[in-house]
Amino acid sequence: MNSMKYLLLVVSFTINMDIYAAKGIKQMTDTSSCSTILYIHADSVFVGHNLDEMSQTTGLIIVNKRGVLKREVRWSDYKSPTGLSKAKIQWKSKYGSIVYSTLGKEFINGGMNEAGLYVGEMTMMDTKFTEDNALLKINGFLWIQYVLDNFETVDQVILDLAHVTIDGPNPWHYFVSDKNGNAATIEFIDGKLLVHKSDEMPVLALFNTQYDKELERLKEYSNYGGHKELSLNIEGNDTRFLIAAKMLNDSNETNKSKNSVDYTYKILNQLHGNNNQWSIVYDVKRMRMYFNTNNARQIRYVDFKDFEFSKKSSVMVLDIRDKLEGNVSKYFIKHNDSINNEYIDKVLQVWKCGDETHQLSSFFSNSAKEVIIEK
Repeated sequence: MNSMKYLLLVVSFTINMDIYAAKGIKQMTDTSSCSTILYIHADSVFVGHNLDEMSQTTGLIIVNKRGVLKREVRWSDYKSPTGLSKAKIQWKSKYGSIVYSTLGKEFINGGMNEAGLYVGEMTMMDTKFTEDNALLKINGFLWIQYVLDNFETVDQVILDLAHVTIDGPNPWHYFVSDKNGNAATIEFIDGKLLVHKSDEMPVLALFNTQYDKELERLKEYSNYGGHKELSLNIEGNDTRFLIAAKMLNDSNETNKSKNSVDYTYKILNQLHGNNNQWSIVYDVKRMRMYFNTNNARQIRYVDFKDFEFSKKSSVMVLDIRDKLEGNVSKYFIKHNDSINNEYIDKVLQVWKCGDETHQLSSFFSNSAKEVIIEK
């Protein structure tokens, strides 16, 4: 694959914001963006995530189990004429997880495990992954599942990055949090890993801009070194970080209802654009996932306690866009290759990958099976 063809593939494959950026179109909150926040209220921890996309986006909620032996798949395998390279990383999942995914099982966008660890991705166009061949590498989608399978704290995730890193394909940065309210952003700038931990994060939120650049802008406002006043009506291009700073840090005053799930959704609603596809909230203390979608705005939920995560159990899935109400755990069905392939094909059509659609579909469909060494 020549370099121009590969560049065009990555641009088309990296969801819709990347297409906008590649064409020189100004990033806009109401066209394509992602938001992740960590809201801590009393002794409770809530993770909120918005997916905003220009096109209707399909997706699955997937319940993964413990005790599954897996191997890595690298993005470089897609470009390799010999296919998947010999496995250099193997792991057995220590924790079950409930995740959300546009590309089916294993190649996920975010989720939380039984230990209360959350990991989620957001597009960030300044991303450039390391080229250090001394590090073990793993596909950026699969890395999220790898982390959820193996770790329970933010510190464990960060320590592991000294050995295992990401090789694409998407220009993403990541938000990580755990049950104790610790958080971190993980970014790759100019080929170097850059991590911000909670004590360096005056605002526990991440969007589609380098965290350092968000902090520079924040310094213009009172309580952060400047004289401007934060409000919910700040003018300018992509003010989501500033709005999040206002709502998260004023929450003791503004969360009058004391319903922290409602308040987390209130923040997410303030942050998302006109093309919001779904909004997800994980209640870490109660081990519950709430979600709504643009075709069904009623909030439904999934309880971790309703599922068996042992090795003998089945992987379960639910279409995130199904129009249901309340506790939807009973509507999950057993995962199979046919379902997985269906959703891979759906999202690749949405992403308009052109001539590469069939090859990408085969890569992700086959890789999802190859990841599993022993069920």
